[in-house]
Amino acid sequence: MPRGRKRKFKLHFNLRTDVARSVVALVFVLLAIISLISFFFPNYPFNAQVLKVLNTYFGSIAILLPVILGMLGFVFVDKLESKFKELRILGGMMLFILSLAGFLSSIAGSKMGGRVGAKISTLLSDSVSIYGAVAVLVILTIISVFVIFNISLDQIIKFIAKYKPNIDLKN
Repeated sequence: MPRGRKRKFKLHFNLRTDVARSVVALVFVLLAIISLISFFFPNYPFNAQVLKVLNTYFGSIAILLPVILGMLGFVFVDKLESKFKELRILGGMMLFILSLAGFLSSIAGSKMGGRVGAKISTLLSDSVSIYGAVAVLVILTIISVFVIFNISLDQIIKFIAKYKPNIDLKN
């Protein structure tokens, strides 16, 4: 019997950072593709399970999740220059999905917003009432659109003022 400490078995998995980022990017793209396919071909057992999970947690807005997953994949590709890589757009899309899920749950029930929306709606409703929750979620949805498109309320007002018809109500 040998004396001393036993040597521990060590397994080294040396992976360059760029390779790891590529793998993560492709996993997100694969998840986006699988989730998107599940909406169009729900008759296959795996697709039906994926669709069930997406609808359970996100309800009616689950169709937007493949977009988010695909965008997450692009974030991990260094050489890809795209507007979709901007954290502003990714964060805005996530805020849009969460606030819209909460809003739909607040006005139409948890089936519409899924479990995520129901949880958001419940947390806000318990804090500021159902009316306050709806107001908060509408404003958050609007904020998310501003963030995604990088526009301000002033720009929207100027655009509307520029194109509004001149109506003379005196005649």
